[in-house]
Amino acid sequence: AVACLAFLYLRGKLIAAGRNPDKLKCFGVATPPCMCSELAVECASLGMTSVILQDDIIPRLSLHNVDRLRAELLALDWLGMARESAAGSVSGSMGLIAAELGVTTESAAGSLASMASSGWGAMRGLAGGRKSGKPTSSETGTSTSDTLPPVLLPPGRIFFLRRAGFMGYVISEVSNDRFTRIELSGTCLKDHKIPSYWEGLTSLYSGPRTPAEQT
Repeated sequence: AVACLAFLYLRGKLIAAGRNPDKLKCFGVATPPCMCSELAVECASLGMTSVILQDDIIPRLSLHNVDRLRAELLALDWLGMARESAAGSVSGSMGLIAAELGVTTESAAGSLASMASSGWGAMRGLAGGRKSGKPTSSETGTSTSDTLPPVLLPPGRIFFLRRAGFMGYVISEVSNDRFTRIELSGTCLKDHKIPSYWEGLTSLYSGPRTPAEQT
């Protein structure tokens, strides 16, 4: 984020000095969401490029996306999942949550159901409002969709690096608004690490390598 803002600042300085700023470029890896949607898109024409790997959480970690994720989680039918859990039919994500907390699946589902039904009804209403218009004040208390934080996006041209099974890694240019939702996956934290980006980017390079790089 600092590099992106410094790039815009230096570009402005060059223009003010009567010099051509077009040779100034900015390349970011795992760039965080630091600009509004309009400026994020405009930065592509200014010479800014961002590379984002798969489910990396940082380029999606804006307050808007966190609120959206919270609303989606609290809109889930935790009571239903708790009942299914008691019948032994819940697996997958519910089991993953239980394992992370170090409790039984039944205990995790019951706790989440209690949280959702007791004090967080406003967020459930907000989540529903995002799908089918604005929620009413009775559904959300004092919250409305207008009170959500502004959407922030990673800036510039976005090159999205992703795993493609037996094909290894593939890269493609995508729109900035692809990153308006946090992807909760088993790799969302790992994908932000330097070794993960190094593996993905070097797999795309087929040119000569030094002996150190070959190992």
